[in-house]
Amino acid sequence: MSDAADQPSSTPDPAELQARFEAEIAVAGITVSGDDRAPLYAMWTELQPIRARLRNASLALEEEPSFTQKPAQLGAGITLAGVLVSGQATVDDKPAGGQP
Repeated sequence: MSDAADQPSSTPDPAELQARFEAEIAVAGITVSGDDRAPLYAMWTELQPIRARLRNASLALEEEPSFTQKPAQLGAGITLAGVLVSGQATVDDKPAGGQP
């Protein structure tokens, strides 16, 4: 049997890795000299498992509520009609809720 048959199915063959490496260099638009190509390729192949894990991870971005979803904060330059600085709501200058 060949070496390709002995490799796990998730591991790309060396020719495929080399082709991906060359494609990424071309897309990045960088020039790599002959002396630098082998060490750069070695680093690139070492990072492939990490890149694969990151691609497969389901990252949930933390979403900050928009200003329309946040409650108004005293002193933030936002005033609400009928709300005193103490936080007590009023209607027609009387405490809301039927309290005297």
